[in-house]
Amino acid sequence: MAKSIFVKRKPGRPATGSDRLVAARMPNDLIDALDKWACANGVERSEAIRTLLWRALKTKAK
Repeated sequence: MAKSIFVKRKPGRPATGSDRLVAARMPNDLIDALDKWACANGVERSEAIRTLLWRALKTKAK
């Protein structure tokens, strides 16, 4: 009879925030433009995405 071996897994990466994660595929030229905007505005890519989405949504709401 084969012995069963239970290996306890290490915990995964801890959550960095309480907000939900949303992922999207984008073409390379859009990512390059996004990174350029983020760098010019002194923010990380994720903050740039949030800022630009809020701006777009507020503009459309008017």
